[in-house]
Amino acid sequence: MTAEEMKADGAPLEGVDITPKRDEGVLKVIKREGSRTESPMIGDKVTVHYTGWLLDGTKFDSSLDRRDKFSFDLGKEWPNQNCFENFLNWKKYIHNHFMRFVKNSEDFRQMTPREANSPSWEFTLKCEVIKAWDIAVATMKAGEICRITCKPEYAYGSAGSPPKIPPNATLIFEIELFEFKGEDLTDDEDGGIIRRIRKKGEGYSKPNEGALVEIQFEGRYGDRMFDRRELQFEIGEGDNYDLPHGLEKAIQKMEKLEESVFYLKPNYGFGSAGKEKFHIPPDAELQYEVKLKSFEKAKESWEMNTEEKLEQSCIVKERGTQYFKEGKYKQATLQYKKIVSWLEHESGLSDEDDTKAKSLRLAAHLNLAMCHLKLKEYSQALENCNKALELDSSNEKGLFRRGEAHLAVNDFELARNDFQKVIQFYPSNKAAKVQLVTCQQKIREQHEKEKKMYANMFQRLADKDFKLNELVVGDTNGKLYVYKNDDSKPWTVRSCQGMLTCVGVGDVCNKGKNLVVAVSAEGWFHLFDLSSPALKHPDASGHHELVAAGEEQKPVFKQHIPANTKVMLISDIDGDGKCELVVGYTDRVVRAFRWEDFSESSDHISGQLLLLKKWLLEGQVDSLSVNPGPDGSPEMMVSQPGCGYAILLCTWDSEQQPTPEGRDNSAPGREAPVRDVVLHQTSGRIHNKNVSTHLIGSIGRGCSKVNSGSGLFALCTLDGTLKLMEGADKLLWSVQVDHQLFALEKLDVTGNGHEEVIACAWDGQTYIIDHNRTVARFQADENVSAFCAGLYACKGGSNSPCLVYVSFNQKIYIYWDVQLERMESTNLLKILESDPEFGDLLKQLGVERGDVSSVKDLIHKTLYLPEKQQRNSPSQCQDHAGIDSSTYHTIIHCPL
Repeated sequence: MTAEEMKADGAPLEGVDITPKRDEGVLKVIKREGSRTESPMIGDKVTVHYTGWLLDGTKFDSSLDRRDKFSFDLGKEWPNQNCFENFLNWKKYIHNHFMRFVKNSEDFRQMTPREANSPSWEFTLKCEVIKAWDIAVATMKAGEICRITCKPEYAYGSAGSPPKIPPNATLIFEIELFEFKGEDLTDDEDGGIIRRIRKKGEGYSKPNEGALVEIQFEGRYGDRMFDRRELQFEIGEGDNYDLPHGLEKAIQKMEKLEESVFYLKPNYGFGSAGKEKFHIPPDAELQYEVKLKSFEKAKESWEMNTEEKLEQSCIVKERGTQYFKEGKYKQATLQYKKIVSWLEHESGLSDEDDTKAKSLRLAAHLNLAMCHLKLKEYSQALENCNKALELDSSNEKGLFRRGEAHLAVNDFELARNDFQKVIQFYPSNKAAKVQLVTCQQKIREQHEKEKKMYANMFQRLADKDFKLNELVVGDTNGKLYVYKNDDSKPWTVRSCQGMLTCVGVGDVCNKGKNLVVAVSAEGWFHLFDLSSPALKHPDASGHHELVAAGEEQKPVFKQHIPANTKVMLISDIDGDGKCELVVGYTDRVVRAFRWEDFSESSDHISGQLLLLKKWLLEGQVDSLSVNPGPDGSPEMMVSQPGCGYAILLCTWDSEQQPTPEGRDNSAPGREAPVRDVVLHQTSGRIHNKNVSTHLIGSIGRGCSKVNSGSGLFALCTLDGTLKLMEGADKLLWSVQVDHQLFALEKLDVTGNGHEEVIACAWDGQTYIIDHNRTVARFQADENVSAFCAGLYACKGGSNSPCLVYVSFNQKIYIYWDVQLERMESTNLLKILESDPEFGDLLKQLGVERGDVSSVKDLIHKTLYLPEKQQRNSPSQCQDHAGIDSSTYHTIIHCPL
């Protein structure tokens, strides 16, 4: 139908009635037949192009004009139109543009109220379609183009969608269907279980773990049907009936009388073992057609009293033990998890019941740990061991199994500590003694491997003489090299005692000069003053060695601190204007030291390090940094596994006196560990709890008006996650890459005062990301063992941005004068700035268009934080049915 025909008064509406009621509410005309025989099913993700007109020929929307295909989930409920009537024009405007801009964005799909800084209100953000679309697209084939005419009750109804769609409007759409795919039911969205609904079920209730279900199903491998039955069983017992665990998981997503087809990947089917009974080979993909005839949900924890919970816990414990003996570890874990869920938060018990509940929980966690070890799920095993040890800190099985889990993930020091505790509490445990010997051997092998593999690993770009920046490199043989300018030969070389693990440059002695600090794994702290060629120092007694400057290749000061050092930081961590030395260790400990000066002269280095505090962390420490807190004072940050971090409370006892030095010549001070630690887990995707994490704080953002409050900091993980945060709760962006990231730096490569985040992977792939999440990638020439970024005076007599890589064959590559003219991206705000209506609406709201910070804040609040005064306004809190709409979630749809 042409635009002229649309405009013609009384033009007949063409097409076949495709409504279930046959009320001619949706008429369809096929303009081009599809290329496939199959049509989309309920819940499928469909991708289309479309154009929409009013009956008078006015075009109100088109994805073709935007050159952007539109995707949506077929068959989802259309929200009540009354929910939209009280939205301001501003809200409609912003949401329309927002949906179009981010409908395919990964960040949008992962957005939660917590990430949107909305602790007080919940909201539901839907991006679905009008009822006519659900009916029409379900009849289409891939490649088909059709035209549909839809009456108001199947479109936008009496409300319309101002300003483009009036009330009670009949609409015409032309739709082209490109593709469709089923719903992913897996927690990780890995495509392992795909559902396609043939017939929607009744109600909203679904089977839970332990529910008794009755199903009718067919199982197919390729074109062959290998299983066909009607079956009644309990969810969690499927293995006894030759059902794959993926099918059980899928059934828990079904509604009563639903009929669906499920496609299972091998790890959700019969896995690498296959199923000989059905002649299913290893790693086979399966298809099941299932009808859920009926089900009876198992009692939830809140539905049982204490007596029932204890009784049922004993029953499932025995059942889990039987499964374990049969080698059915997955089924065993399901049983033990029930005990934890039933009893973990039980309170107000009698002494007898409390003792029984604690015993059952302890057994459940220990047995879960054993099952996870058998399944090689080591992070879960560690978690259950820790839970067990919270109940009984010296439990023999808990300590031993945690040691086994640490050993399995090559965390040899932690494994050694656990096996030592087992031997300490239970001297007759021979297995622990054998494992301890294994750990000690593994630790020796690891140290030897590191010496060969990570030579020249530790480097820093810093100004050691207050002139131009130099490159300081330490190797695992105890050598310290300093490079200047573009000379490939070291400017100077110094020798240290032991295997160097960290190198730094800073005013560690608070004398107004930068000193080079090198620390070895054995705990030797070396201090070098390279700014003056001839310094004379007084002698010192004991283990503190003040070495004359004439003695070549030796430090001017050396002191022993606790061994097993890993990372180091020189910075003011308590806001007193003086620098402290912070050291992270392989045993999850962080220590802070301060230099105590014995000399009145600023030219002499005479004194010692004093221990200020020792913190014990939950996980391994991979990096240290300082970041401004909400009040602008420095916060000491420590990375924690799984993209987490901890804030260390830097409070000292002002009256603390140095304790006598021990025989190990360690730094004076108190060694008692404290737990002044605030743990944080960043929002977003779920991370492997054991994956190593790096962080860097105090990321510069120029002279921006928003440069107040908490500072910017970034995190990266070995599994390829990068995040930029502002304070503990505000995630600015998150990026996932397909490389293993092991180093994180910051550097202004655009010259605008905003420091970019720079992350490096082992293969030399380097990511440079600005504050707007614009990404530039750079590939180094070789695989790298170490990386840093900063300013370096390579040529021209001035510092310039550079990237420094150390390869596994002990070569250093310096890419100097790294500059990007600009890093710009198209975002929602930039799109809106070109629209005249944008400025008019801002003016009505009293917001200056040039105040970018206020505009961004307004858009953020509009999308995620409905104003309290709007929700509570007497004129807006009642919908047409007289129901208080403030009790509903805010629902926003994606207009066509």
